[in-house]
Order: sequence, then C-alpha cells, then structure tokens
Amino acid sequence: MGQLCGIEQHVAELLVIELHGTVVCGMELHGTVVCGMELHGTVVCGMELHGTVVCGMELHGTVVCGMELHGTVVRGMELHGTVVCGMELHGTVVCGMELHGTVVCGMELHGTVVCGMELHGTVVCGMELNGTVVCGMELNGTVVCGMELNGTVVCGMELNGTVVCGMELNGTVVCGMELNGTVVCGMELNGTVVCGMELNGTVVCGMELNGTVVCGMELRRTVVCRMELLGTVVCGMKLHGTVRQRCGNEQHATLHMEWCGVIGQSKIGQ
Repeated sequence: MGQLCGIEQHVAELLVIELHGTVVCGMELHGTVVCGMELHGTVVCGMELHGTVVCGMELHGTVVCGMELHGTVVRGMELHGTVVCGMELHGTVVCGMELHGTVVCGMELHGTVVCGMELHGTVVCGMELNGTVVCGMELNGTVVCGMELNGTVVCGMELNGTVVCGMELNGTVVCGMELNGTVVCGMELNGTVVCGMELNGTVVCGMELNGTVVCGMELRRTVVCRMELLGTVVCGMKLHGTVRQRCGNEQHATLHMEWCGVIGQSKIGQ
C-alpha cells in the first residue's frame, strides 16, 4: 500500500495531466492510456464503445459524444444549428430531418420509417399504439406524443416547463430528470441504466471503464473523474491548483505530467 497523491491505493502509477488549469486523468482503455482532450476550453474524456476509444466532437461550440447503436459508434449531426443524434430503427441508424424548420426524428409505423406530421401548426410524429396510428396529445399546452414502451402507452412528462418523454433502456422505462435546470436522460452503460449527476453545477454522466460504471466526483471544487487504472479505481486530484512534482515530471509542450508512488513494475510514463 503506497501513498499516491494523497490517496492510498493499490496501483502502480497514477498519471495526472493539467490542461489549461483543469486536471484530467489518464485512462487505461484496452491497454492503451488515453488522456483528456481540450475542445474550445472544455476538457472532454474518451469513452469506450465496443472496444473503440471515441472522443468528444465539437459541433458549433457544443461538445457531443458518440453513441453506441447496435455495435456501431455514431456521432451527432448538425441540422440547422441543432445537434441531433441518430436513432435506431429496425437495425438501421437514421438521423433527424428538418420539417417546417423543426428538426424531427423518423419513427417506425407498420414497418415503414415515417417522419413528422403537422398538427394544428405544431410538428408531431405519428405513432402506432395497439395497432392504431395515433397522433400527438396536448399536455400543458404543448403537443406531445405517446410512446409504447414494454407494451404500455406512456406520455410525456413536464420537467421544469419542458416536456420530456420516457426512454426504454435495458427493458426499463426511464424518464428524464431535472439537474440544475437541465433535463437529462438516463444512459445504458454495461447493461445498467445510469443517470446524470450534478457536480459543481455541471451535469455529468457515468462512463464505462473496463466494465465498471463510474461517475464523476467533485474534489476541491473541481470536477474530476473516477477512473479504473491498472485494475484499480483511482481518483484524480487537483493539488491547490498546481500539479505538484512529487515523484517525477516530464515537460511536453504545455502539459505537465506527474506520476506518483511507483510501486512494483512501472507500466506508465516510461
């Protein structure tokens, strides 16, 4: 047991990287150490999707992450300034379309992918419920569409004035949650439905690292990620705003790297 940057863990090394004043941690994904990236001042971390490390993308100033649809990593698209994500319809990844200036997503009706309809001046999508094609409903003055999830017809809910719809994740119907005024939806990671968390005013989502769903933690008012490094879950720390040179350091452009408490065979930073 060794002292690693103030955290006692069974781990060979902990790699800490400072990117423009924000501490990010290295991750081990399939034996490869990947680091955070900086996209227009925002540090994003890689995710592992079916053995492939994907990173965030920037679409008109918004950082979006890939989604996994039937083993294929799809990325968001930009439609008239709005970032939309693909949907899966009968094994095919479809993207949103623009209808009357509004971005709508395709739906499947009787085996055919259909697009939105206009109802009383509002774009709604038809759905098939119990074998009948139905149209939107009005909820608190907003037209919402029913959904059939696990054989039950569910309707939208209103969260902080925004109408959200349920999603089916791993056979369970989940609804959006309101975190810091933003409606977030659950994600399915490694067969477990996880929801966003609010850390220091920022909504973060769980990530899957080496088969374990981990969430962010807030350490010294800095949002860092818990990560599984060399089989041990370690936490990144920001040490009073500076990466302390405790065990060794190496200068790479503007990146300050540190590895601490070398125990046993070194695997990182050689």
